[in-house]
Amino acid sequence: MQNIFMRISNQKGFTLLELLVVVTIIGILSTIALPAYFSAVEKSRASEAEQLVSEVSKAQRAYYAEYGNCDGGMNNYMINLKTLTQTSVGGQTAYQSRDFVYTNVSSTGFCAIEAQRRLASNPYVIGIVSIDQANAALANKLYCSAPSSDATANRYCAKITGATGTTGWNASNKYYSLR
Repeated sequence: MQNIFMRISNQKGFTLLELLVVVTIIGILSTIALPAYFSAVEKSRASEAEQLVSEVSKAQRAYYAEYGNCDGGMNNYMINLKTLTQTSVGGQTAYQSRDFVYTNVSSTGFCAIEAQRRLASNPYVIGIVSIDQANAALANKLYCSAPSSDATANRYCAKITGATGTTGWNASNKYYSLR
């Protein structure tokens, strides 16, 4: 009988029940931690876009002060865009990073810079209105916008900004103020 107890106590390893408990704990922790991790990563990506959009907006305002329009495009704003790849969007010059495509938006009395998130689905936009002669209150305001019908993109904007979406100049989008 003593020989049987010696064999059992010398066995090494985990029981199936112990392994099951560990796997369950890991599963519970990952369901809590992964969404928070992805949210933090998305916020850091958005802050990178905010920084570049703000920098380009300053150059855009200076260009507007000198020439009276923003039609020159981002490549004329005298800023360093060497870290970005030049591309074309809708027939106009745009620049892209790994995560965003940056475009110049202009019409009479209105200038903005937008960075569209490069996602296959649920894209959102980080932008800033540099000049708005019709509504000066919108000028120099950073925003995040997403299609009103896209719940996931709106969740991204809400998490990034901590704000509630409102309608703006494009009725099919919701706008979230960054500052």
